[in-house]
Amino acid sequence: MAFVTVGESPRDDLVPELLGHIDRPIQPVEFGALDGLSPAAVAAMAPRPGEFTLSTRAHRRTVIVSKAQIIEKLNGLLARIEREGFDLAVLLSTGPFPNLVRRGGLIEAESVIRTSIESVAMTGQTIGIVLPLARQIAEYAQGRWNGVRMRLTHAPCEPSPRLAVAARELKDCDLIVLDSIAYTEEMRTEMAAMTGRPVVLARRVVAGAVRLMLSGALESPSKAERRQAADRMAFLTPREREIMMLLVEGLPNKAIGRRLGISPRTVEIHRAHVMEKMGADSFATLVRRAIELEQAGYSASRAADRRGKTEVAP
Repeated sequence: MAFVTVGESPRDDLVPELLGHIDRPIQPVEFGALDGLSPAAVAAMAPRPGEFTLSTRAHRRTVIVSKAQIIEKLNGLLARIEREGFDLAVLLSTGPFPNLVRRGGLIEAESVIRTSIESVAMTGQTIGIVLPLARQIAEYAQGRWNGVRMRLTHAPCEPSPRLAVAARELKDCDLIVLDSIAYTEEMRTEMAAMTGRPVVLARRVVAGAVRLMLSGALESPSKAERRQAADRMAFLTPREREIMMLLVEGLPNKAIGRRLGISPRTVEIHRAHVMEKMGADSFATLVRRAIELEQAGYSASRAADRRGKTEVAP
């Protein structure tokens, strides 16, 4: 399995933890878009006026780079990974990647996170989203979401007093997403303690998707199956959608109960309702449908129909 970062590999701060969450016998190999570049060459990839940005790691520090230039590097890496015969590649970055040439078996963090957020937003709940950079707030709102009721703020992916500020800004949201795969479990725990809200960690969601892919649960469904799954999701309650998101992370009933402040037995009841309403005969089928809905855009279009304009507040 190839783990592809938009920065420099190896990502010792990320990949070992992901492997622990995946908990499957795999042989990981890391690739980085900035591998082999000198500090001066990395600095030359700083965003130009009007270019979207990425926050990543290179030469043991955080760097800000142009997304357009990184996509060029990623296309070369994905072509190489395909030639070398890897079974699966995982792109370790959230956010959309226009002009990315998708090759072979590729899991994108963005697809998994987007489906999770939209499935909850369909009920009209407010999603609090934390981004690494302040400048990404305006970028984030430009066409990425339709009909998602959200509040945006920012905090770096390393320990910072800014996380407490973000927590105060999002304390009234129904659910909070740390929308970068670089955010850690420690930061998720801290955010949850400060807000009293369930907090979704991007890297846990991605690990859940990888587990399902390895089990063969993410084979592409038909158009009719996707439409049926979208129709079923409309009948889930807000609480059931929250639980569905946390199930995608691979959390057991006790952990979900702790995050939501309810008993494991209550979680079990909600989980059974979700399974029944989604027509899922197994947990893998349930999560597969939630993830694969994004391919057809059903959750996005239905969320837009229900909610109208996107609410954005920094």
